[in-house]
Amino acid sequence: MPFSNRTPINLQSIIDASDNGFVVIDKDYNIIAANQAYCTSYGINSNEIIGHKCHQISHHSDVPCHLNGEDCPHKKVFETKAPHQVLHIHYDHNNEEEHVRIKGSPVYGTDGELYLGEAVFPIAKSDELGCDKQRMLGTSPSFLACIEEMSGAAGSDIPILLNGESGVGKELAAKFIHNKSSRKANPFISIDCTSISEGIFESELFGHERGAFTGCVGRRHGLIESAENGTLFLDEIGEVPLALQGRLLRALETGYYRRL
Repeated sequence: MPFSNRTPINLQSIIDASDNGFVVIDKDYNIIAANQAYCTSYGINSNEIIGHKCHQISHHSDVPCHLNGEDCPHKKVFETKAPHQVLHIHYDHNNEEEHVRIKGSPVYGTDGELYLGEAVFPIAKSDELGCDKQRMLGTSPSFLACIEEMSGAAGSDIPILLNGESGVGKELAAKFIHNKSSRKANPFISIDCTSISEGIFESELFGHERGAFTGCVGRRHGLIESAENGTLFLDEIGEVPLALQGRLLRALETGYYRRL
């Protein structure tokens, strides 16, 4: 059978095969096709999406995102005819923010007309960026990139180092990673390394057995043990007493430690 580059394939069946949201958009920003995952994400059916401007659905805006100062995949793909990825904030049917990664790709019709194929990869909902009355806020590219990096880190079990000046929200970031991880149902234990005196630091961290020191009348679980299968956040870890840093490093690297 001779090869044909015009194999008849139903567009809707292709995009419905994607687990993530996917839309096809024409040069005038009109959505011409959307898969079920995309419709579900925005809480509306396909009849309410098809024919509408993409920026009206995802950004709740009357103008394209590049006119609001954002990096627009539609503009880039139609200018360059090459794939383009961005980090954006979209809004669901409840007008709640969602941080997403967008991969825009050129898609061609059988007549050669160019369209934008846009895949949407969720990163975090707005309510995942905070706890109690505090939350992380930001719309800059660097902030969105940071959220994506933390979401990726949440899928790993290796120790994570969070850098930043005092007050920038490292504990909020640590809680975000914990809540995005497979450990979220287990404890999140935070230790302020500056608030524990050197004399009791080892006992607080590793715990102790009965009789480990004068006046010790019973076994006590340390904070590391209390955080088992969860997350241990060592705030200001650089303040850990020098004499204990080697033992702490071994515990972090191997997962093994001994009570006093």
